[in-house]
Amino acid sequence: MCFSRVLQKVDALRYMILYIHGGAILDVDLVCKRSLEPLRRFDFVAPAAYPAGFSIGMLLSSPGNLFVRDLIDNLPRFKRRWLLLPYVTVMFSTGCHYASTIYTTQPNRTSLRILSGPPNHPNMHMLNGFVDTPLFRHLGTSSWHANDALFVRLVEGLGGRVLYCILSAVIVGGCVVLSRSIAARRRSVRFARSTLPSKVFEKVV
Repeated sequence: MCFSRVLQKVDALRYMILYIHGGAILDVDLVCKRSLEPLRRFDFVAPAAYPAGFSIGMLLSSPGNLFVRDLIDNLPRFKRRWLLLPYVTVMFSTGCHYASTIYTTQPNRTSLRILSGPPNHPNMHMLNGFVDTPLFRHLGTSSWHANDALFVRLVEGLGGRVLYCILSAVIVGGCVVLSRSIAARRRSVRFARSTLPSKVFEKVV
């Protein structure tokens, strides 16, 4: 399997290493603050991610884990290239969004642990930017994010109402442009018909 981006290859490689050898894999911008030994009672562990799913910045797995095997087996199905959007391409084909999607298809997730937090602090273990959790300190470098990630973050930061207004304005503007284009087209057709010379049929004797 051939991926066009280095990060896609790294993500695929981490799944393969985990499946064969097991253990824990951490991103270089993630500082481990305490032993992960207590988590080894689970077959698979990953911290929650914002706004949903889990982060692949830290993965802990037992060797031969069936979920990790599914992550490997489904890579060809999700191999898509989003034009001019490398950030989205990585996220959806091998990254957090991809792994979280495969997670939702697992029939039995009792041995798969996603670290979030207690009801009164559900984001305790969530990794998002510069955070300091009980287990990790995330430096939040995210050096692999391309320029399109800035646009994604900008849209995310606008909030629901502002984004709704922008989308509404775009839709209304598109409808206005389309209706004017159709009206202009009809006027040009009527004008062309009115200027056509009448056909004169001569009777040949």
